[in-house]
Amino acid sequence: MKKLDLFFLIVILFTHYNSVFSNNFIQKSDLQNGLSSNYIRTIYKDTKGLLWIGTDNGLDSYDGLQFVSYGKRLKMPLKGIVQSILEVKDGTYYIGTTWGAYIYTVTGNKISPIDFGRQALDVRQVFKDSAGKIFFITDKGLFLLGKDNQASLFATQLKNPQLIGMTEDDKHNLWIISHDDITLIDSHKLIKPISINESLSGRKILSLCYTGKTDLFLGSDKGMMHFNLLSQTLDEIKGFDNFTITALANDKKNNLFIGTDYDGLIIYNLKNGQSRKIDNSGTPSGSLSSNAIKSLLFDNAGILWIGTFTGGLDKLNLQNNFLFRNIEITGNKEAHIRSVYISPNDDKYIGTNTGIIRLDYQNQVIAKYTGKNLRSKILTTIYPYPGNPDMLLIGTFGGGMSVLNKKTGTFTNFSDKPSFTQGTVYRFCKDNHQNLWIATLDGVFKYDLTKQKFIQYNLTTLMANNEIFSLDTDKSGRIWIGTKNGVCYYSSSDHKFHLPKALAGFRFQCTYIHCDNIGNNWFCFNKGGVLKLDKHLNKKAWITTEIGLPENSPASVINDKNGNTWISTLKGLFSIDTKHQVSTYDLEDGLAGTGFCPGVASSDKNGNIWWSNEKGLVSYNPTKNNNRKQYNLLFTTLRINGTSYSIDTLSFVSKKSINNYQILITGRHNNNLEFLVSALNYEHPQKNSYSYELNGNGYHRSETSRNNIASFNDLATGNYILTIKTSDRDGNRARQPLIISFAIVPYFYETTWFIFIIIALVGGSILYFTRNYIFRMKDKFLEQLEESKKKQPQGSGIQRVSDEKGEIIKEKLLSYMLEEKPYLNPALRQADVAKAIGFSVHEISEVINSQLNQNFADFVNYFRIEEVKRRIISGDNKLYTMSAIAKQCGFNVNSSFIRAFKKATGTTPSQYFKSDNDDSNPTDIRK
Repeated sequence: MKKLDLFFLIVILFTHYNSVFSNNFIQKSDLQNGLSSNYIRTIYKDTKGLLWIGTDNGLDSYDGLQFVSYGKRLKMPLKGIVQSILEVKDGTYYIGTTWGAYIYTVTGNKISPIDFGRQALDVRQVFKDSAGKIFFITDKGLFLLGKDNQASLFATQLKNPQLIGMTEDDKHNLWIISHDDITLIDSHKLIKPISINESLSGRKILSLCYTGKTDLFLGSDKGMMHFNLLSQTLDEIKGFDNFTITALANDKKNNLFIGTDYDGLIIYNLKNGQSRKIDNSGTPSGSLSSNAIKSLLFDNAGILWIGTFTGGLDKLNLQNNFLFRNIEITGNKEAHIRSVYISPNDDKYIGTNTGIIRLDYQNQVIAKYTGKNLRSKILTTIYPYPGNPDMLLIGTFGGGMSVLNKKTGTFTNFSDKPSFTQGTVYRFCKDNHQNLWIATLDGVFKYDLTKQKFIQYNLTTLMANNEIFSLDTDKSGRIWIGTKNGVCYYSSSDHKFHLPKALAGFRFQCTYIHCDNIGNNWFCFNKGGVLKLDKHLNKKAWITTEIGLPENSPASVINDKNGNTWISTLKGLFSIDTKHQVSTYDLEDGLAGTGFCPGVASSDKNGNIWWSNEKGLVSYNPTKNNNRKQYNLLFTTLRINGTSYSIDTLSFVSKKSINNYQILITGRHNNNLEFLVSALNYEHPQKNSYSYELNGNGYHRSETSRNNIASFNDLATGNYILTIKTSDRDGNRARQPLIISFAIVPYFYETTWFIFIIIALVGGSILYFTRNYIFRMKDKFLEQLEESKKKQPQGSGIQRVSDEKGEIIKEKLLSYMLEEKPYLNPALRQADVAKAIGFSVHEISEVINSQLNQNFADFVNYFRIEEVKRRIISGDNKLYTMSAIAKQCGFNVNSSFIRAFKKATGTTPSQYFKSDNDDSNPTDIRK
């Protein structure tokens, strides 16, 4: 026998499992998921579909994606443990705690206490009757809510004021329950105590559940009882004596859900009396987080919510909500399924390690086949014998192949060849010429059914390997052959094997081939994903983990009646619909196990698809998935530039209805927006799809994703409309799309008119102060020039520039030096100045010499020195040395600066600034 290859190693993973399994999938949430406490006292679902949870640390809400704790949000802290929640209208709730009760309005975040007359009460339930009256069931009696949030004692003659609960029957009678008695307030407001002390036999009532008509169930510290409202008799329900029952709920059908204090959850069928128990001792996906249950809620979506003590919140998605059925093979707990064949009359032949089991259309075992010629416990494939409806071909690992006679139940050899008595046979297929093709680890065989002759082919030359794992015939008559090193096909027209160009790069082991009814060919590659070729052998799709495939070693491919493609893997199921939408399925969808057996995928005449996985036989019928559910789409959070805001607490958000909002956002830079929404269907919240379309202000963007956050960046000011739609895993849509109209408007200081005013004011101020500075500097320069002329003899050169032109040149020269500050350039030349003001060098030189009584160097150094003085007076000397300041002002060499300064002022810079500060705080002049 050849050594175990990778395919067999995959198959061997399915050796240890049990086909009898639990259908429970329990999702757990605790502190790590955002709950305020792991101690859950009450669970409530409001009219929108939002879930509310009362914990030992306060009040939480849950939308299927995130928990919100109201501890920090509430303006007034809730005192005590939250034990009861009741919605009286959209967004307004009554909250009962161990220290009293409150009324809370989400919009505006308003909360106020209920006035019980200055006494502290343990409010165990808040109840609204059919007439709209609000009752508070407390440890000090029954209270009725009046005006101005004041509650008064009602039914003062109650025998035992320490109440635990209240309910209303179909005839509008009110039933008040305490630990040890029952009181009736009938529709005429008459109070009638019910004597049940003898029937209680010392039990203490802890919980109640009205299931309709005349049935009231009571949980106690020593079991469960049934109270008949019509006969007013109390009877014990046998079998629950050892349970302390703390919570009860029912599904309005035949099931009563019983929460116990130490023993987990019991599901009790009221019709047949059968029960099953779920606790924390099962598999991680099917066990409770704690055996102590304090609250239960069965919602209209078929989900049971379980509030535990120390374990947080559990969600149990019941069997009738699952997409998939997991079939139990009675009496074969160790039957490890490797192959499935479905006959034309819908009988299923299941290949297991103990032989072949035959199921009828109702999935009941009707026959078992074993025999000495079935030489292996690993049955790789079952295939109808061509031309003989009473025979089945059986392929095995290590035991060759056999023929099963369905009538006699006996196995016989197909051939005495070693490959068919002790080899490994993986697949069969039939071509259009009455030939049977057989995939083995010794190569591929063609068997002529008419002539009863074999031809064995060796593909080593073409494929570099002769181990064959899969076969199928396509619509064009090609025989596709999957090997350890890829895929080739056999053409009956030229009787040759071919390696298509589209498959040349796929040298993975091919574990399964599926040729569909429209001519497409699908190939499952170990570690290579799934490749799709059309009938012309063009590559149409390559499906890998990059687009959502659970893992890159697929087990099978099959198409359903609706044209959707299903791919099984070792980590769950994957589907692509006709609109190219992808979905993944796992334990939460009802799968008992996610590891699927390679090569097993069949469909029956009713459209059911059948697989085998690590937990047994699995089926799915897409044509029956018409259970349309309706749910709301909730707008929960707005993020502006990364900061999150709760919608119900924002003053600039106007809620027109549950699905219509208007928002005014102020500030043109508050334009990076994120809108968080949630579809309140809870079954598979992570698998919802959201479509976003934003229009407005010349902007359009549309997208669909699994992300529940619509993000938009750098939006311009203007008006926008955001439309959000959602669909769940099954294609169900929310009742209405969510419409969010919003506007981004600038602050008044961001408006164009305000900016123009500021520019005008700043510009005018700069112009005013600049011109004033220039005029002062000119006057100062001329004053110093006149003083210099008095001290120095007049120039003796011949004046070539008229006085009138000289004044013009002098004016332009001074303005240029003061406004443009060219003197800051250490390399400034007289020619540069002449060119800048539009006169010749000689004219400028004559004006500087004759009218300003200076040479060009002294003239420029004057402005440089004044600039040094200005900067030192402004405090630049605290940051720079004097030599650095001089360099910034145009003096390239420090010695030149000192000479020029002394020539102009008669003293050195250090002495000048020291004397200038003698009468005040000295300035820090750095040398």
